[in-house]
Amino acid sequence: MNIGEDQSEKWKRARLGKFTSSRIVEIMGERGIGEMGESYILTRVFEEFSGVSSEREILNESIAHGNAWEWKCLDRFCEAMGIDPDSLNRQVLIKGYNDRFSCTPDGIMNIREGLDRLSHEVKTVEAKCFQALLHMKCCLCKTPQQLKKVHPKTFWQTLDQMNVADCLEGYAVFYHPDLEKTKYCLNIIHFRVMEPVEVNGKISYPLNDDLKFLNSRKAEALKRFEELKN
Repeated sequence: MNIGEDQSEKWKRARLGKFTSSRIVEIMGERGIGEMGESYILTRVFEEFSGVSSEREILNESIAHGNAWEWKCLDRFCEAMGIDPDSLNRQVLIKGYNDRFSCTPDGIMNIREGLDRLSHEVKTVEAKCFQALLHMKCCLCKTPQQLKKVHPKTFWQTLDQMNVADCLEGYAVFYHPDLEKTKYCLNIIHFRVMEPVEVNGKISYPLNDDLKFLNSRKAEALKRFEELKN
């Protein structure tokens, strides 16, 4: 479902009772689901029974800034990657292997058609247009693991979008219009689940470990959701 720019009522209804990538960080506490995760699960149950969204749209300066420049962030990403901006599918609602989970990536890169001609290999793109300080902090991050420390919400959102879309690569992209023609204007962090990292002579796959942890938390959240629902 392509929601375009107006975030249609149909799109909002499709998200009712669903765990979405934009809020998945709420179940990713270090010591378990925690109070924040429990609250998030309770709102999913409320929406499931009521058919009414529990989310409230808050428009502040930061959100308005992001909304205003997200399109430009995606265009600059395409320019940097050498791809046609018109080839990037924008804001398409995706349901996961379990339709209790969904996401709406800012962009989806269609890499190739699957051998079965019923599926496609894709990469997800999450665009962020933060205000000055947070943008600069994110621009200093070059790896997903660095981003995880600086802005865990974007880290887990990007990884969960990849998980829901069933792909092994994705991007978190940071853009600020006031920094054009400087090295801090655009920062692209490439997420690759199977990218090896060498530490003290040992090879590990930290993003794959994070993905396993994410799926374990999602299973825990789903179990709790079913307990509350039934």
